[in-house]
Amino acid sequence: VEGQDRTIAAGATGDDLTVTWRNLPKRDADGNEIDYSVEEEPLSGYSSEVTGSMSEGFTVTNTPSFGFSLLKKGVSADGKTDEGPLSGAEFTITTDGGYVNADGSITTDVVTLTTDSDGTIVVANTLRPGTYTITETKAPDGYQLPKGTMTLVIKGDGTAEFTSLSGATSTITKNDQGQFSITVSDVKAVDHLPVTGGLGVWPLFLVGVAAVAAAVIEVGLSRRQ
Repeated sequence: VEGQDRTIAAGATGDDLTVTWRNLPKRDADGNEIDYSVEEEPLSGYSSEVTGSMSEGFTVTNTPSFGFSLLKKGVSADGKTDEGPLSGAEFTITTDGGYVNADGSITTDVVTLTTDSDGTIVVANTLRPGTYTITETKAPDGYQLPKGTMTLVIKGDGTAEFTSLSGATSTITKNDQGQFSITVSDVKAVDHLPVTGGLGVWPLFLVGVAAVAAAVIEVGLSRRQ
């Protein structure tokens, strides 16, 4: 309704936390009764929930909300060399309500998030405190897909508990943008000779045995001569 915006000042307490609308039209130009609702403009760092009705009054509840960024990096096969950010890694993020979208909304449909050219996935600052399970479902080409899941437990005090693939747990703090930052590494895949399910190294072993036997026979003949 034009001209009917209300603002609650920062730091307000008591009665100053309440706003009132008076003398609003009861019916529209066609005589239909108007049903009013209330919506809060986005408040940085908080999610908003409106309950109540026009007759009973509305209550707006703000809950701290957070986001997080995930950085995907590559590591050499021996684990010694940092190969930088990796694009194209795919993840799912789930919570009690379902799958998490990049905008922080929750849906029951499967949502796959993919790292961008900077190797990152960013989830907007609309997540409520709770437990979020992070699973890598597809590794970038040339890298091994890690097994297991990670968890991020967001608390209302601005901290979160992150459990890595190895099971190590650490406490992280949100940055100035209200986000928690985590880093996940993929190990580079290496080509190797098969050890099961085929001939593998046996042909090489047999060739080596034959070469040694031939050398022994040749030495024996030389000694007889």
